[in-house]
Amino acid sequence: MPNKKPRPDSLHAALKSGQRDEIVNMMADGVGYREILDWLQVECGVKSSAAALTNFYKKVVAPILDERRAYNAARAEAIVANVGAVDWDAASLELLRMGTFKMLSSPDFDPETVEKFVRLQLKGRDQDLAKAKHGEAIKSKIESGMDAMFAEIKGNPQAEKLFKQLQEVVSKA
Repeated sequence: MPNKKPRPDSLHAALKSGQRDEIVNMMADGVGYREILDWLQVECGVKSSAAALTNFYKKVVAPILDERRAYNAARAEAIVANVGAVDWDAASLELLRMGTFKMLSSPDFDPETVEKFVRLQLKGRDQDLAKAKHGEAIKSKIESGMDAMFAEIKGNPQAEKLFKQLQEVVSKA
């Protein structure tokens, strides 16, 4: 549906460009309709209604917010992708993307700060993975050492009894 020229009696037509931008920002920031209507009357000399604001939101604000969201979603994806390949599960990556998107959607966050945050999250996750891999490697070495030890004592009932006690201690550690 092509963009039609606003009706001459519409809120959109009654406002100057800067005033429209201010209302877009107010609505994007979650300012209530009553406060916006009061601002319109006092600051702009425009009397309007909640229905006119709803229509303005649908025609003007919603498309702008959709465009911002799409941009922020793409930016969040790019930040996560640019930080480097990480061995994360899909759920963790999705949570990171969602958090990054939320931060980028807030006017209070600087994109560079968001990227630094993502890098720290990924670095922490990498360290956790490296620690887990190291623990698995140690466990594997202990198990192979225990297997070799058992092969040496096999057939000696007293040594096998002591070995089972050793296994219990090692498995608890």
